[in-house]
Amino acid sequence: MKRLVSYLFISLLFFFLGSVYGFRSGMENYYHLNKLPTALIDSGFYKKIGVGDTETYKAWINDNVDLAFDSYQWYEAHGSRFFSNILLNDYVDSRESYLIRLIDFRKAVPASKNISSMLSEESRVFYLDSVKKRNSFLLSRGVPESQLTKLN
Repeated sequence: MKRLVSYLFISLLFFFLGSVYGFRSGMENYYHLNKLPTALIDSGFYKKIGVGDTETYKAWINDNVDLAFDSYQWYEAHGSRFFSNILLNDYVDSRESYLIRLIDFRKAVPASKNISSMLSEESRVFYLDSVKKRNSFLLSRGVPESQLTKLN
């Protein structure tokens, strides 16, 4: 019986360690693979900035800030605290300070214009729902309504 418990414990330990290793490896792979398309997009913006077009890049940054607010809310509602605190603890520990700095940015820089008229019906519903949630969240954090994406 003692031997069976030992085998079971060792099996569970190795399963857990393998899962942690696999998750970390997956995150590292994603990080490195994601650099290629990100750099490609940035290189396009670099060329536009070189000819004096900064508006496209500013819009890209502005949209990424909005997506960061959406991601923050998603994590608060659905994120895996257990694994995040083990494997992504630097991100978890810094998220509130990042959020404060992004809120300061949003207070100074208005959100992007509403693009719902350019979307299909299904995408429009999702987009408008996301904007409503984001606006509500930002209002609760002291961002003036004039800095938010307009819904109409």
